[in-house]
Order: sequence, then C-alpha cells, then structure tokens
Amino acid sequence: MILDLFAGPGGWSSALHVLGARDVGLEWDQWACKTRAAAGQLTIRTDVAMYPTWPVVGRTRGVIASPPCQAWSMAGKRLGLLDQPLVHAAVEDLAAGRDTRERILAACRDERSLLAAEPMRYLYALNTVGEPDWVVMEEVPDVLPLWKQYAVVLRRWGFSVWCGILNAADFGVPQTRRRAILLASRVRTAQPPTPTHAQLAEPDSLFGPGRARWVSMAEALGWGATDRPVPTVCAGGGPGGGPEPLPLGLPQGAVRCPGAGYLDAPGGPCGPAVPPRRTRMGGAARYP
Repeated sequence: MILDLFAGPGGWSSALHVLGARDVGLEWDQWACKTRAAAGQLTIRTDVAMYPTWPVVGRTRGVIASPPCQAWSMAGKRLGLLDQPLVHAAVEDLAAGRDTRERILAACRDERSLLAAEPMRYLYALNTVGEPDWVVMEEVPDVLPLWKQYAVVLRRWGFSVWCGILNAADFGVPQTRRRAILLASRVRTAQPPTPTHAQLAEPDSLFGPGRARWVSMAEALGWGATDRPVPTVCAGGGPGGGPEPLPLGLPQGAVRCPGAGYLDAPGGPCGPAVPPRRTRMGGAARYP
C-alpha cells in the first residue's frame, strides 16, 4: 500500500496513476474527498492527526506527505515560523516514540503548524516493522529546515535521503512553484530528478541536449500568441488573497464588473465576462 497523508484533491494520486500505481489517501476536507471520489481514488475521510497508525503498519511500502502550508506560506501570517522550534521538538519526540503533541499544540500560535510533524508519527510506527521502502514529502520552502531534521532521523533508520528546493517550472509545469522536497529510500540512492526545462532555452552541448524553455501558461492553455504579453487571470489582490478594495477617487457610481478584472464607469455596459478555462491544481482540464 502507498499511504498518502493530507491527500487533498489528488495531485500525488494522479501522478501515481500515470505510473500505474494507486495510493490510499487520508483527507478530512469534504470537497477534496468528493473530488477524489469522482476521480476513482481510494480515500479515507479522517483527521490525519487523529487517525491511528496500527491499520497501516505491516502493509505500507510507500509514504507520501504534503502537510497543509497555511501556517508557513507567504500568503498567510506565517506563524509557523514562530512555531518552528515547537514543531522541531515534536518531531524529535515522535521519532523517539514519545507523543507530546497535546502539550506542544497548546503552545503553538497556529495549530496547523504542528501538522508538519504528523508524518513522523506514522514513520516511527512503520519503522518498527521495517517499513516503508520509500518516503516523499513536500511543503513550502520555509519548511526545509524541518525536512532536514526528518532526513537525520531517516538516515539513522537506514534510508538514503535527499532534501532541497525544486522549482516546478524546471520540470515543464507552467508555474514557478518552488517547494521543499524530501526523497528517501531504503532500496536505492535518493537523488533529485534531472530538470528538463530552464528559464531560457539552452543549446545542445557536448554533454548532452540542452533544456527547453519554461512552459508559459498561455502555451499550456493553448491560447497561442505566446511571444507577446497576455492578460493575467488571478483571484484578487487583497492582503488576504481576496478582492482588492476599490481605489479612492473613482467616479461616483462606478461598479466592478462581476467576474472581470476591471472597473466600469457609470453607464458602462459591464457585460458578462467570459469565464476562464478552469483547471484543478495537479490535474488536467478534464480532471473530474
């Protein structure tokens, strides 16, 4: 079994499907679970922090973990950085079989910070029976020091480990998405994948073919005209990621056109906007 902690709507699951494998996802969000169900993915709706470890011990060959990033992300208050010493303490205790999460959680400024320590609870239980064969974890870049702590423990348990920062754009994804990645294996040497793309196209050399240019979002969506600027579709520019406030000095009666990224003056048409083609993160447009 491949265990997927914090499985979300199924980004890891879709990749595993391409490789001919399936995971069992633990996820508590009902809409993420419904998306997974529509895609035919195996899911247990549960709180990863509350789920017992005994059902997975003795049957798990791989562990995937992408803990929620809200406590650490630059888009939020980043209280996870203040909680980081507490999370490190929790990982150290869990790696030794001591469950001090309740006490540590009470001291956290953001209770979501401690979710980054949860994978160690599962890994400790699995290690008692020599499992799993491999581990893959992903988070925002600020969590890299925590992944390095995991790496020390996993090496002590006999894993080969690599951890560092990878940029999704370097692998053909139309997004400059930098993430802290941990790769660990008991059966082979852990090493990062070889980048296939670069910000600027690279020529072939004596050492092999050069990397292709980063893929633009316009190319990925098939919009064409990729050599000239294109409109940016975004969710809003407010401090919390929501709609930005109306600027001062607008003409009296000015309104925001629903679904559009502009303001319409009084008497303007404000006609219906053409909705952009929507895709779910980690899946193609046809993804359920």
